[in-house]
Amino acid sequence: MRMVQPTSTIASAILQQRERWQRQFICTSRELIASEQRYCMQLNLLITYFVDILTAKRILCQAVQSDIFGCINEIRSANRNLLVHLEGGRIGFGFEEFCPHLKLYINYSKNLCDALATLKVQTKKNKAFARFKRLQESRPDLQGLTLEDLLSLPDGRLQQYKVFLRNLAENTSPRHMEFNNISGAERAVTETCRQVGLFKASQRNLEHLHRVQSMLKSRRFNIMHQDRVYIREGWLFVAPKKGENLKERMFFLFSDMLLMCRQCHPFHPVHEGKLECQAAFPLLKGSVTKVFGDTSGQGGLIKLTFDREDLLLMSHNQEDISDWFDQLDSSIRQCTPEATGTYQTKDSDKAFEDEESLPRIRKRSWHEDSEPAGPTYLPQSSGVPGENSGPKKKAQKTNPTGRLEPDATPLGSSDSICLIL
Repeated sequence: MRMVQPTSTIASAILQQRERWQRQFICTSRELIASEQRYCMQLNLLITYFVDILTAKRILCQAVQSDIFGCINEIRSANRNLLVHLEGGRIGFGFEEFCPHLKLYINYSKNLCDALATLKVQTKKNKAFARFKRLQESRPDLQGLTLEDLLSLPDGRLQQYKVFLRNLAENTSPRHMEFNNISGAERAVTETCRQVGLFKASQRNLEHLHRVQSMLKSRRFNIMHQDRVYIREGWLFVAPKKGENLKERMFFLFSDMLLMCRQCHPFHPVHEGKLECQAAFPLLKGSVTKVFGDTSGQGGLIKLTFDREDLLLMSHNQEDISDWFDQLDSSIRQCTPEATGTYQTKDSDKAFEDEESLPRIRKRSWHEDSEPAGPTYLPQSSGVPGENSGPKKKAQKTNPTGRLEPDATPLGSSDSICLIL
């Protein structure tokens, strides 16, 4: 028979759980108030020692100063009101009034990267501002904090609010009078952190795209696209189909394509250290399989299959080739229209809609490159006569001895000459 616990024991356990929640709520509230006081004090130092003095001395023009500090005064005003409510014990009501000001934090976080870049430029170019910044940062009240640290405070405070409100909501009884206010504030702050996180991820992705574009020696192939996501990059060996040596190539994996590049000559007068784009493979029409690499040995080999070209990629590092396989497989699955919950881009395959823009094979002549040719991305011809055409052949003629001379007029077709010796 099942043992039935006495009613007094159950009531005692419930009472102990409520007391535990109450202690955690009080501890979190005290920590929140202490951190908010410290945060408001740091905002006051930023405005007092930097914003107000810069405005009075006019070291920076108004536009540059606005770009650096943004809406920091409005943020301090909103947090002052929040601190008054927190110190009065009205946590739920204080955050309910504070939530409409979260837009200030969103705008400030979006402008933070540009603000730090502007600050760096002004520190290098403006000697008076650099001297002022160095003098103010040496004040003992700042406790070693730099201007960059103070400017980044509001961005980090959002994550702290998210943690505090989640702990408060978990340790607040649903019957409590401020439970709805605290839960609503926790959802609003979480959504704000999500928006800020998405914007930061987009900024980092844009920086990666700009970096990769700057590494390419030619601007004819533009990888800048609003829906293109950078995933990874690295050096891999391309295994040839015939008995040739391995070719080391740099690969860039994006959400919709795989870019294959090779290193330019180190003594090139213009493109030293650059990469030459050889092929762009759309992942929408590709597949990846692992040839070997599951053993405990070193290295591995994977096979990529596309409409017009197959690639055998090899690495001596088994962990590296396994990561490449997993990320390639995941990216190809997300690009497949039949997959559920896929990553769909609005114009993800516009660059590959036309057959002429797909990767193709181009045979190199002996005087262009001594290395065997690989798949090369070629821009679509503009239709202008003479554009993107190869070097013109010199006219050749024959002398009585049967030798070819460069001034002879071609007979018949311009592509071939038939000589009877």
